[in-house]
Amino acid sequence: MGILTGSLKARSLATLYDIKSSDNKSAIKNKIYQHFQSVVRESLDVHIEQEKKSLRHTLV
Repeated sequence: MGILTGSLKARSLATLYDIKSSDNKSAIKNKIYQHFQSVVRESLDVHIEQEKKSLRHTLV
């Protein structure tokens, strides 16, 4: 990976997680962890709704 590519990825991650240069390592980890949790919850909610619909069709 080139320096420019790495820099662009770091910049896009900083934008995604709203990371500021003043944030410390712990704060950055916390922001990334919170984002990961929300993504997992959303995915689970979608999956659960799909399973409920499937189950309703099976029971009818």
